[in-house]
Amino acid sequence: MTIDNGNRRVCLSAKDPAYVHSIIMYFDYYYSGVRPITVDGVSIVDYSTPRLHRLSRSGLEFTFPSLAETEEVIDVNIAALKLKPGDAVLDLGAYAGATTYFLSKAVGPDGRVLALEPDEINFRFLQENMTRHGLKNVTCAPSGIWDKETTVEFQSEGNLGSAVATIMGRTSNLRKVSMITLERAAEILGVNRIAAIKMDIEGSEIAVLRSARDFLIHHQPRLVIEPHHIDGKLVTDEVCSLMQSYGFKTELLSQGADNWPLVSAYPGT
Repeated sequence: MTIDNGNRRVCLSAKDPAYVHSIIMYFDYYYSGVRPITVDGVSIVDYSTPRLHRLSRSGLEFTFPSLAETEEVIDVNIAALKLKPGDAVLDLGAYAGATTYFLSKAVGPDGRVLALEPDEINFRFLQENMTRHGLKNVTCAPSGIWDKETTVEFQSEGNLGSAVATIMGRTSNLRKVSMITLERAAEILGVNRIAAIKMDIEGSEIAVLRSARDFLIHHQPRLVIEPHHIDGKLVTDEVCSLMQSYGFKTELLSQGADNWPLVSAYPGT
């Protein structure tokens, strides 16, 4: 399917109708995330199939299975995490790895990044993109994050919105995927301290944060958490309340075309 605005066009797969309204409302945002190609006088951004794209500002190449991660949103995450060379970072919900790339560069060769992505389609392109950019300090794992080590039914849609089926009420494209805890994630990296966490896990954030008190108090990381709608309610306030109860300060940030909230949380001392 196509969405046109003058001589500009965004192409979207028929399996992603949920994004049509957002693209119509915020056309410039979706169109400007990557560099378009011109065909017969029409400037096209094609998200309809997995495709190699160039990010608009940097020109860095990533293959995205569908919609792109944009540098506008990546910048918000990187700025809030205040990374230093040598830091260890968890990228929870890494999608195709564009954000992972910038996390890797921010922590440098002595730092470590664990990129978790449970969607099997997304994970394939995450690995491909890490190889393309030669990122030696990134470890990729085809798992999600949860309050215990287990397997769950997961909707793998090959897009930004893949999620645990029971949390988001999904019934299609279900797969069994492995889930690990924050403690296990730190063990995989083999570090004494996790300095920062980017958490975009499509509704699983409350379950994870409720179980994470001891981990967060011990490691004292900076976090950027994207809240989602659970049972029709955006859980921003609950995320902030949980983090504050663990002694963290919180700040609301905005991202993307519709200023969707992000919660920045950081140690209170």
